[in-house]
Amino acid sequence: MIEIMGQTDAKRWNSIIDSSLNGTLYHRWEWLKVIEKNSNSKLYPLVFFDAEDNRPFGAIPIFYMKKLGMKMIFSPPPGSSVTLGPVIINKGYKQHKFELSYLDFQNDIEDFFRKFRADYINIITSPGLQDIRPFSWANYEVSPLYTYKIGLKQGENSVWSNLSQSLKTNIKKAPQRGISVIESPDLKAVEYVHNLLVQRYAQQNRGVAMKLDYLKDLFNTFGKDNLKVYLANYDSKVIGGQLCVIYKDTTVSWCGGNRAESNNLESNELLMWHTIQKAITNGSNWFEIEGANTRHLCDAKSRYCPELSIYFKLKKANIFGNLAEKAYTSKKSFTVI
Repeated sequence: MIEIMGQTDAKRWNSIIDSSLNGTLYHRWEWLKVIEKNSNSKLYPLVFFDAEDNRPFGAIPIFYMKKLGMKMIFSPPPGSSVTLGPVIINKGYKQHKFELSYLDFQNDIEDFFRKFRADYINIITSPGLQDIRPFSWANYEVSPLYTYKIGLKQGENSVWSNLSQSLKTNIKKAPQRGISVIESPDLKAVEYVHNLLVQRYAQQNRGVAMKLDYLKDLFNTFGKDNLKVYLANYDSKVIGGQLCVIYKDTTVSWCGGNRAESNNLESNELLMWHTIQKAITNGSNWFEIEGANTRHLCDAKSRYCPELSIYFKLKKANIFGNLAEKAYTSKKSFTVI
């Protein structure tokens, strides 16, 4: 049975997300409401309850959007730059019972979707959900995606020893050239990061789909504990910035890290290493570096000796939905994922 959560269920929803196997900070109620506010969409937080014990087995936040007559369902919507999709609760089921419950969960999701008669459905799952067979069997187009993860349990010295030699050289060189990194609690720092993204991708004739107001709303909501901003400075000027998301045992290098054309590579690498050090100090067991799906970014990011972690894009569309997707991607809008 599928139930739609409302505002009065916010704490209950967050409890489900926090206890799930693959929930993220992006799945929490507060982040979802910020997405809804900034995406011109309607949020439907769905929870599936097992018929046997009437307890949650899974949940999925979906966003309904209608534009130019097109009915679309997203999880997440464009411009939010996060992964969402379904989360699964660890109920200790053996494989047979787990698969039966998972199939019921997916079937109920599909029944809910049919009410909208959507032309286009696009779901980007979070890392940690490796079994997407029920969606494949329901005729979704499944595409693998990747992110990088660094294990931090072994400590800073071990993480440092695994970096490539050229990377270590550049990190050491940056402070000698007068580059420093600071954490900023100021909302102005969010603007610096966004402006750097805009400038960088304008050079590639791309637009940044993520709105500045969206980032500001997130920082105002999560900035004290879960969203950190780090700035690289040189000669009293900000030359780089990074937004990091902290949730449970993981720190995510989420948004930023792009250097201006006049900047040097060492500042970007020092910035990343500084955030890794902070993640270790703050007790994170994992550091995630997004961007493993973009070929020209992989050379720099793989030098941190990360592991690959897989997640998925699940798409179902009719002919009108496919045409709309082609029209959207032809605009060359850029979203950090």
